[in-house]
Amino acid sequence: MNVAFNCASFEKNLSGINRYSKGILESISNHEIGKYCFEHNYLNVDNMVELHSVHKMNQPYDNYEEKERYLLCKLAGIDVVYSFFSPIQLDDTNIKSVLTIYDLTPLINIKWHRNDKQIYDLFDIGIRKSAHKVNQIVTISEASKKSIVDIYGISEDKIEIVTPAIASDLIVTERTDDEIQNIKRKFAIRDAYILSICTFEPRKNMASLIKAYEMYRDKNKTATTQLVLTGKLGWGYENLLDMIYGSKYKEDIIMTGYVSDYELGSLYKGAMVFAYVSYFEGFGMPVLEALNYEKAVLTSDTTSMPEVGGDAVCYCNPYELESVYSSLEHLLEDAQYRENLQIKAKIQAGKFSYEKSARKVEELLFKLDRG
Repeated sequence: MNVAFNCASFEKNLSGINRYSKGILESISNHEIGKYCFEHNYLNVDNMVELHSVHKMNQPYDNYEEKERYLLCKLAGIDVVYSFFSPIQLDDTNIKSVLTIYDLTPLINIKWHRNDKQIYDLFDIGIRKSAHKVNQIVTISEASKKSIVDIYGISEDKIEIVTPAIASDLIVTERTDDEIQNIKRKFAIRDAYILSICTFEPRKNMASLIKAYEMYRDKNKTATTQLVLTGKLGWGYENLLDMIYGSKYKEDIIMTGYVSDYELGSLYKGAMVFAYVSYFEGFGMPVLEALNYEKAVLTSDTTSMPEVGGDAVCYCNPYELESVYSSLEHLLEDAQYRENLQIKAKIQAGKFSYEKSARKVEELLFKLDRG
C-alpha cells in the first residue's frame, strides 16, 4: 500500500503540527506501507519518497497544483492520501483519503484568532467541505471529536482519535545539577520557580496566571518563588507585557523567549511546578511534557486538558481568577500534595506514545485499503 502524506509547511523551529506529523511518520514501521510526501521531505523522515510538483501555489489550495498532485498520485500508484492539516481536494474515488483536524477553535471563538476572516473561512468552508468528502477523519482528543460531530455534523464512526505524544527530542534525559544551574543562571532564575510554556496570545490565558501569581505573592510575604514564562510572542501580547513590566514582582517574572529543546528540557526538569491555564486546547501538549518530567501540574478543567492530565494533575477553572489562584497556592504550599502528583505524573504520561498512535494509523490505513 502506498500512502502520500501531506505535511505542514517547513518551519525552522518545529511547532505542534509538524512535531505530531514527524512523530507519527517516524513510528510507522509496517514495511507494507510505502511512505510518500509532496514536495520536499522537510521533516527528514527516513524512507520517504518525494513527489515533486512543477506548479507552485499562488493561493491556498490552488487548482493547478491539486490537478498535478492527482497526476503524481496516479503515476506513483498511491492508494491513500493522508493530510496532516490541509484540506484534501482530490476527487478520484479510487484514492482513499484521511484528513487530520486538530480542533475547531476558529469556529468556536474567532476572537482567539484575531478575528481573521481567512482562517475562519478555511475552517468553515475548506476544511468543512473536505471533512465531508474524505473517507476518514483523524483528530487528537475526545473533546475535538465532539466539536467535529457538533459543528460539522460528521458521524462519530468516521472519526478516529490518534493522540500526540512526547517528541523524541523532548524525551526525558538526565540533567546534572550543574546543567540545570547553568540554564537557571542564563535566564536569571534564582529560586524555586513556576514554569509555564506557551505562545503569548489571548487564548492561553496568561493574564490570569500572572494575576494569580501576584495574589500568591501578596498573601505569602516571605515567598521568593519566581514565575518563568517560556515561549514566543504571538499576538495581542502588548497588555501582557504592560502587566509584567508594571508588576511589583516584575523582577521575579521572567520571560525567556523561544528556547532550544535542550534548554526546555532543563527548564522542565528544574521547575517546582508547571502551570498551563489555557481556555481551550485541542490536546494541551505542554501538560503531557510536564508530566513526562514528573512535575506537579496545574491546568484547566476545560476541553481536552482532563483527557491528558487524568487524575495526575491539579485542575482549575480558567475563567475564574479565584480558582486559578487557590489551585496555584495549593500546589505551592502543600508539599505532600505535590509529591503525590509527581508520583502519578510518569504513569499518566506513559499512556501516550507515538508507537501506540502509529499502530492506530496503520490499522486505519489497512482498513481503508481493504474497503
